[in-house]
Amino acid sequence: MDPAFKEMERKMDVTQKSTMELLALAREYLQPNSRKGFDSK
Repeated sequence: MDPAFKEMERKMDVTQKSTMELLALAREYLQPNSRKGFDSK
């Protein structure tokens, strides 16, 4: 494998990891833990 392919593969891995983290945070933001507000009262 040539260096350009290895670099592209590395960039794809980083992009995939970032996308998965973003999706997890978006789900948490859109569906917050509703019990959290009740526990503090």
